[in-house]
Amino acid sequence: EWVGMAGILAFFVVVEGYLAFQLRFSPMLAKRCFELSMCPPEFMWSLPLVRHAIQCFSCCSRGQQKQPGALDSRLLHEGDENSDISTAAAPSDAANNATSSYLLARNRTSRATIFIARFIDLVLSPLLAAGLLHGTWRRVIVSWAVVVGVSGLVVVIPWLPQPWHAFIDAGVVAGVGWGTLSLLAWIVAIGCFQRWPEHVSGQYPL
Repeated sequence: EWVGMAGILAFFVVVEGYLAFQLRFSPMLAKRCFELSMCPPEFMWSLPLVRHAIQCFSCCSRGQQKQPGALDSRLLHEGDENSDISTAAAPSDAANNATSSYLLARNRTSRATIFIARFIDLVLSPLLAAGLLHGTWRRVIVSWAVVVGVSGLVVVIPWLPQPWHAFIDAGVVAGVGWGTLSLLAWIVAIGCFQRWPEHVSGQYPL
């Protein structure tokens, strides 16, 4: 039993703690945490979804929105060919005012869209940082496979007889503890000393 316990502890520390956490997952997680917090709006995960939802809502509630180009064309072609300069200036002023109002409304909509997207990204930040969302196909599949696998172990391990149940629990605690320490080390290295892990990428979708 002592040999079995030593083997289980060594397996979890080396495979889970060192190979999985320290070399791969911990630097990737720390890197994504800092990169996602500093990313510009165009790289936010939920921004395209929010834009699409707002466009669908606008089309359903108000119908097709008029574009300033069509409004300019209609206003500039009002009147007959014999109108004087003063009458021709009025449609041009109205067209400019309409264009300015449209651009102002569009700017306000863009700010609201970015605000909503940032709030959604903040709520989903644990999933985004862990690679469960907004990652390459391989990253997303591996992250979800780990979640499913760990959940399966949580269900199966309590059914094991003693002392193997306790041995595996101790191995999991040792592996996760090693991984947690490596994650904290990378967070301090990036946040305090600007030492980024160069051997791993953020694994974002192209």
